[in-house]
Amino acid sequence: MTDDKEPLLLTAPEVAQIFGIGVRTLWNWERDGILRPATRICGRRYYARADVERLIRSGWL
Repeated sequence: MTDDKEPLLLTAPEVAQIFGIGVRTLWNWERDGILRPATRICGRRYYARADVERLIRSGWL
């Protein structure tokens, strides 16, 4: 469960760091439908923390 102080949206570099991958790999995941950004603001991708946590819990990695 997330802490109330944790942001609901994460940047691509933050998500890449969580998974120990490069941002380029994260973009490949997006292309492959593994993890999609929740929104884009000014051309930047933002990922929902809940989606990231769901992928972690799935054991896919």
